[in-house]
Amino acid sequence: QLHMGCRSKESQLFADKTESERQLRASQSTMSERLVTAEKKHEAMLLRFQDTKDIGVGELSHSAITNLVSLTEEYQDVMRSYNESLRMYYIKFWEYGNLTRDHTFMKAECNTKQETFETSACEVVEASQAACDVYTSAYNTTARAYKVVQDNLAARVTDRKGEWKHLKTVSCVLGKLAGLQAHGSLAENSTVSR
Repeated sequence: QLHMGCRSKESQLFADKTESERQLRASQSTMSERLVTAEKKHEAMLLRFQDTKDIGVGELSHSAITNLVSLTEEYQDVMRSYNESLRMYYIKFWEYGNLTRDHTFMKAECNTKQETFETSACEVVEASQAACDVYTSAYNTTARAYKVVQDNLAARVTDRKGEWKHLKTVSCVLGKLAGLQAHGSLAENSTVSR
């Protein structure tokens, strides 16, 4: 659960970093386009001023001055736009850098947690295997001991049955002998002699 949460955060940071990289590239493209526009306006303004350099300021017509003022204002607008795009580029650059750093740290942290998790999982498996091995060994030892007792018990049962039959026979013979009254009766009694 903890590992999954870490990987979810890492994935979110990766997605944020990817989006930030896309925005950084877009702002870089915008900044480059605006720089090209600003350079063109600057060149146009320099050419216009070059053209008027040889003419005195007092000799410029009202429309030429208005045109120069308009060109200068356009250049200022383009430069403001470029400066704004440059500012946005630096903001996106720092955002991307921070997200890259955060993602790198989160990935390292998640990798460490994953290694710890995998090590723990291996330890659990090894401990379970060791417990199974101990149980199997104990079972096999007990099963062998049970088999020895069972075999021994079977032999003893056979012995006890033989002893019991012998005891009954001896008891019967002794009972008959005890029942004899006179000498010589043993030969006459066929049951006892058998």
